[in-house]
Amino acid sequence: MKKATALVSCRDLNATLRMLEYAHRLSPTDGTISLAMAVVRLVLGDPRAVESLERLTRHSTWRDLWMALILVRLRSGNTERAAGDLQTMLSRIAAPCSLADIKLATTVSRRADVDGWCGLDNTGRVTIAIRQRALRDLELLLDGTNVPCSELPRSGSVRQFRLPKHWPKATRLEVLLRGRRLIGSPIDITRIAQVEGFVETASTSGALQGWCRFPAEREVVPTITVTSIGDPRRRLSVRAGPTETRAVGGDQFALLHRFAIQAGKIAALGDLLRISGPHGRTLYGSPIRPRSFEQTARTAMLTVAQRFPLYREAAKRPAPVLPVEFSVPVAAAAPPRLKASAKRRPTRSARIDIVIPAYRGKDATLACLASVFAHRAPGERVIVVADGSPDRDLVAALSALAGQGEIVLHVEAVNRGFPIAANIGLRLAAGHDAMLLNSDTIVTPGWLSGLRAAIHSAPDIGTATPLSNDATILSYPRRDGPNPCPDAASAAELASQAAAANQGSIVEVPTGHAFCLYIRAECLQETGVLREDLFAQGYGEENDFCMRARHLGWRHVAVPGVFVAHQGGGSFNAARDDLMRRNLAILNQLHAGYSDMIARWHRQDPLAESRRRIDLARLQSSALGRDAVLMVTHDRDGGVRRHIAERLDVIADSGRRALLLFPEHPVTAGGEAAAYVARVEVGFGDEYPNLVFRMPDERDCLLSYLQACRVREIEVHSLIGHGDSVIDLLFGLAAPLHLIIHDYSWFCPRITLVSGDHRYCGEPGIAACRDCIADHGAAFEPASPDALVARTHRLIERARSVIAPSSDAAQRIERHFGREVVVAHWEEQRRFTLRPVSEEAGRSRPMRVCVVGAISYEKGYNNLLQCARLAATEKLPVEFMVVGHTCDDRRLLETGVVRITGRYDQTEAVALIEAQQADIAWLPSIWPETWCYVLTEIWQAGLRVVVYDIGSQAERVRAMGGGVVVPLDATAADLLAHFSGSNSDRWKSPVLRH
Repeated sequence: MKKATALVSCRDLNATLRMLEYAHRLSPTDGTISLAMAVVRLVLGDPRAVESLERLTRHSTWRDLWMALILVRLRSGNTERAAGDLQTMLSRIAAPCSLADIKLATTVSRRADVDGWCGLDNTGRVTIAIRQRALRDLELLLDGTNVPCSELPRSGSVRQFRLPKHWPKATRLEVLLRGRRLIGSPIDITRIAQVEGFVETASTSGALQGWCRFPAEREVVPTITVTSIGDPRRRLSVRAGPTETRAVGGDQFALLHRFAIQAGKIAALGDLLRISGPHGRTLYGSPIRPRSFEQTARTAMLTVAQRFPLYREAAKRPAPVLPVEFSVPVAAAAPPRLKASAKRRPTRSARIDIVIPAYRGKDATLACLASVFAHRAPGERVIVVADGSPDRDLVAALSALAGQGEIVLHVEAVNRGFPIAANIGLRLAAGHDAMLLNSDTIVTPGWLSGLRAAIHSAPDIGTATPLSNDATILSYPRRDGPNPCPDAASAAELASQAAAANQGSIVEVPTGHAFCLYIRAECLQETGVLREDLFAQGYGEENDFCMRARHLGWRHVAVPGVFVAHQGGGSFNAARDDLMRRNLAILNQLHAGYSDMIARWHRQDPLAESRRRIDLARLQSSALGRDAVLMVTHDRDGGVRRHIAERLDVIADSGRRALLLFPEHPVTAGGEAAAYVARVEVGFGDEYPNLVFRMPDERDCLLSYLQACRVREIEVHSLIGHGDSVIDLLFGLAAPLHLIIHDYSWFCPRITLVSGDHRYCGEPGIAACRDCIADHGAAFEPASPDALVARTHRLIERARSVIAPSSDAAQRIERHFGREVVVAHWEEQRRFTLRPVSEEAGRSRPMRVCVVGAISYEKGYNNLLQCARLAATEKLPVEFMVVGHTCDDRRLLETGVVRITGRYDQTEAVALIEAQQADIAWLPSIWPETWCYVLTEIWQAGLRVVVYDIGSQAERVRAMGGGVVVPLDATAADLLAHFSGSNSDRWKSPVLRH
């Protein structure tokens, strides 16, 4: 809040708001900027404050933000929405305690004609504000049961009551007056009493550090309790100290209360400690062994000393037990092969036990079980371990299933974490193959038989894991996941396609994934269960298991013919990132080089072909007998992308579908681009991220896939980024080919006919082009003008048509290649009404000049900068408003006569231009644009425009009016004369035909 306040302390709040809006466009996810913007809008009475506050409160439990939103609603007369926001806030955030907040809440309830409001804090204190002073008609119900409450001393205009001590175990509090709910009721007790925190060892000395918080009551400082697990009577309590604001679980303003406990204070408590916050809630990372590193080092050194003793007789002593964190280096090669005498016999367990640890998430858990039951075969037993679940409805539902004989249920009284819960189930499965399954998964037809077949396809395969939407290195379709979780029907369809594409395929992986890990009985028996002493609530324990098994000679495989859906990511909420970081460090201590091994495997990506086969299967199944149009383009934003987006609608309306061919250049570790890679996608979507082909090696493969997709027409919009092998690919399709002109990359390696000194080159002969590239470099390959022209000639000779959006562009292409070019405007002709330029502009107030777009050097950045500096130096009555961004905003802003909005979405362009209240517009582009969408948007916003005498921009202004065409060599002084109003007669035509 201090940062936000500092940003709004300027006298000119309108200028401050413009600055913040610019900063917000540069960094739209920065919560501090959004907050400052909301505060300024609130002070200015700007109704857009609601937008900022709605966005901030969507994931935040900061009461001040909610009260600000309610205040804005009330000021705008929207009492109904204010009451709705108050209801949402009070039901999940602790009751307000400041007089101003209490007064505002009471005002809302009265205007909404409601009896009053209620709230709850983390101590069990209920705050109630009601109209009537009599309390005989007031009821408080915990989980539907009326409970007696003791009234606390009166505090101002509200009444306060203390709930019974067992209140944190309830889930819901209802507050009724004469049978009607007050605003805030029912209150979600689970949210109000929620405690989050994390603990880890601070150093090898055994000190502890971490954080704790009440999400629903951020200002309250929690107390941390350290308890000896060996002797719970020994304990220590400390109060958290400094605070840290951090983005947690979508809340950008989470306030973490940090704590640090010196090793000396906990030395007497024992080796294994439980760290908890208020209400006895265990922090993530607990239980913890503070001195494990010290013990590990000492034990390791004793082991070495006993193996190499000073006196020979000492060697006969038994070696000490290996330390709990003994480090084993990860071999870069495959796991050690078994000796011939020790080869394992291929065995097949008669029964499979499916082990499902469950904590909370009733709906997800029951959906998981329903999918397991739907695809269960004889001999498959389901073991569910309810790990101290706070969800009583979930435990009741599981108990009912156990009573029906559907599952074997084990219930833990307290939450002990995933590793311990999983081990309980694995021990119940001893002697059988075990399937370790997360409770937030949806299994699919054939899932277990597919995994079982993979496990028993070789005697040394220890674990098998399917693909999933969220499974780290085993994710699909995007390997860097997580991907959206499909519903049951979509998951089943995807599993069917995976099975068809990768039937019987297995791929060796460095580690399995516990969301769905099939473990061979013999592997489990040899390796042992998961480590319960190191990984606390979870993350990394299955990786440690797989590494231990690997060192015993077991292999791990992925089964890309099986797909299981996984919701993922919800288990540990706020502490997830910290827990993963801590446990990954433990993994690397246990197995030196673990992260490097995973990174190396990820770079090699052995699952790439399997994912691509599934993508192709999905792509072909979605064709529905339709022909396809292949559109070859680059991977950049701008006018090409916009035109293609418009073409996609036209193609879809014709009953066909569009396949886009992009270039993709992965970067190697050395930073150099690898071989040319082509990527296929349907439209601009990202549904098929694995359709990548290394060219020219996989050109024939890509060709056959495109033929199977029934490509019947080709549009080449750009070859920027593509290798020459793409031309042979296109010719191999033997489909009509159309060349679409968007720029001059067909003969200019710099794309825009602008030289290195940022001037239009004049299109000299090929010799001058060679010199230009030698001096200033090319923007893409081939860098040689000769090779580029030769490549384009090959295309043009085979093209059925060459299409350009303007006569100017057509004439330039015809001049270079001698081929007739068809002119087809990218936009329809329309009529725009233009605003007259105010007589005051440039006289009693500055002339406001609007510059629109992404202003690079080719788009006239230098000219804009020169004009701005001259206007500032000469104190001319001209201001520039850039709707968009530039290649160097800083230098423009330093002139003091330029405002910049920052990046914008195409859909908001016209509204943003109008919001600047500019007098005229200027397109400073110095290259011969083939078409300019920005020009149309300027006219739509009602502004006349100044353009240089070059390209389609000059062609269109001359043909339609509504602007001024100035010489390309016009100086900054010349331009400022046009902008200052001294040539106002030029702006009199009120209507532009376009």
